[in-house]
Amino acid sequence: MFKLKRLKYSLLSLALAFPGIAFAAASQIINSNDNPGGILPTGIFGHQATIGGTILGIIQILLGIVGLISVAMIIYGGFRYTTAGGNDEVTKSAKKTIINAIIGLVIVILSYVIVTIVTNLAFGTVG
Repeated sequence: MFKLKRLKYSLLSLALAFPGIAFAAASQIINSNDNPGGILPTGIFGHQATIGGTILGIIQILLGIVGLISVAMIIYGGFRYTTAGGNDEVTKSAKKTIINAIIGLVIVILSYVIVTIVTNLAFGTVG
C-alpha cells in the first residue's frame, strides 16, 4: 500500500513539473515567430499583451495541467491493470480508471478548442 501511495505522489509531482517546462519552451517559440518586427508587446504568457491574450494564456496553462493529470491517470490505470494478477475487482477498477481518464482528456482537448475559438471571436486573434 505504501508503494502505491508513493507512486501516486510521484506521478502527481511529475505532472505538475512538466507544464512549466513545456510552456517556457512554447513561450520562446511564440515570441520569436508571432512578432518578428517587435511591433506588438507580448504579455506574460507569450501572447499579445491584451486582456484576451492574458485570459487565453491562463486557461491554456490550466488546461495543460489538467491534461497532464489525465495522462498520468491513464498511466496509473494501466499500471494497476498490468499488476492486477487476475483479480477481477482490481481489473475492473483499473479499466474504469483508464476509461474515465480518457474521457477527461477528450473533454480537456475539446474545451481547449472551444476556449480558443471563443477568445478569438470575442477579443480578435490573440494567439
